[in-house]
Amino acid sequence: MKVTNQTSDQAQVKICLYRPDDKLDWITVGAGVFAVKQNDTVPWTPPSGEEIPAYYLKAFHPALIDQNLANANVGLNDSVAVRGGNGSYTVVPI
Repeated sequence: MKVTNQTSDQAQVKICLYRPDDKLDWITVGAGVFAVKQNDTVPWTPPSGEEIPAYYLKAFHPALIDQNLANANVGLNDSVAVRGGNGSYTVVPI
């Protein structure tokens, strides 16, 4: 998976990946928390044995209490971008 930060006003976004069946988004997938700087792309590979075909991605504005920006279901081999600005964000395939 590759995640790109294409927001106009977020110096970085925090990405958290969860199993789709984790209804509370309580426990991230192993090594499934990382930051992506504005206009940067970060490749992500799950640890051995943690591979599943799809994940639930949540993008946050990192802070003392993270602010949720956007959510999406993404595949292990997808390339996606967090886009938007001024309080309106989305995760889109690229």
